[in-house]
Amino acid sequence: MRLFKIYVRYFFRRLVFLIYLLLFVVLYFLLDNEYFSLVGFRIQNPFYEFLTAQTKFNYIIVIIAIFAFVSTITEIILTIIDSRVQNNRLKKTSEINNEINSKLFIQLFDNQDLDSDISFVQEHKRQFSADYPQLVLINRLRRISILTKGNIHKRSIRIFHLLNADDLITTYLKSPYLRHKLLAIRIISDFKLKAFIPNLKKIIHHKKDVISSEAMQAYVKADFKTTFEFLIERNRPISKLEMYNFILIAANYKHIDYRMLITSSIDSISALGLRFAGLHGIVAEKAEIFKRINHPNSIVSDEAQSAYLEMIDEHDAAILLNRFDVFSSQSQVTILQMMAEYTDNPMVLNLFSTVIEQYDYEMKKEALGILLQHNISASLKYRKHANIIIQSVYSELTDF
Repeated sequence: MRLFKIYVRYFFRRLVFLIYLLLFVVLYFLLDNEYFSLVGFRIQNPFYEFLTAQTKFNYIIVIIAIFAFVSTITEIILTIIDSRVQNNRLKKTSEINNEINSKLFIQLFDNQDLDSDISFVQEHKRQFSADYPQLVLINRLRRISILTKGNIHKRSIRIFHLLNADDLITTYLKSPYLRHKLLAIRIISDFKLKAFIPNLKKIIHHKKDVISSEAMQAYVKADFKTTFEFLIERNRPISKLEMYNFILIAANYKHIDYRMLITSSIDSISALGLRFAGLHGIVAEKAEIFKRINHPNSIVSDEAQSAYLEMIDEHDAAILLNRFDVFSSQSQVTILQMMAEYTDNPMVLNLFSTVIEQYDYEMKKEALGILLQHNISASLKYRKHANIIIQSVYSELTDF
């Protein structure tokens, strides 16, 4: 019944507007008749002579003028009525908000036991039967749960579950109003309601990006065992903000299908898989990650390089030497810093020598500085190097 009322309200205004337009279409065809026929009665048209004297073009102008005049008067009347209704509604909603806020904060801070919370919820339902007060209380509890920790956080969640608001949330998920859907999805998200995971899987494919985005975030929060397969099924790119949110929420998730995400044909999803693999140190995906360090999409290549660098060891020196130019300048510096502990390894030492001999001044300085700290004997040969720039770098680094 609740959902039926929402749909009636949703379509009523649209239906009234269509009837209003239809009325003027009917007038267009009737006003040039001498008589109006109505249930067996004939009524003379007082505007017949005036309208029939007009040309076709003028007749249309007259109809449009009548439409504009009536519309203006109607809009003025409706604005006055709506203003009064809104003022009364605002006063009433303000009273409801203040009362709920006051009682809720007293309940959270002065009463601690379960029986007290049950009594609070029962009293609230006896006092307020409409949806709006229920939503006000749920939204307050939702915000308190986000902003607090410890006992208050747990209590806000407990009171929410005592409300048994599943039917209300389900109705709002099915509502034609986007604001209703968004509120329901955010409630599911912030309270991590696993019961609504099947609903979220459907809403993820919603044509409106804002609804789809919120549903994906809520789904990941509610299902900590997600593999992120829904992104492949959805088959649409994700934004940088969505990627950041997924990483934040699923930083400690253990069931992610890294290979599925990394090998996705959608660059943003592949980048997400690479970030997760690097974050969780998934060495098994190292080969797939390496394939993408020179990807044409800069986001994918940056994520692949960062992920690969999280997993390198001294055995990667030969690979890095051959593909060093593929990495960005920042990643190259990171590679040198990570390889600093392995400068006794001939392959690693060869990499440092190549950088010192062939790269620009800043890279020479970075590599030689690391070598001076970790393998001073290997760095001595650059003190009187034939290349005057290398000599200059060495002098700068050793000039105390």
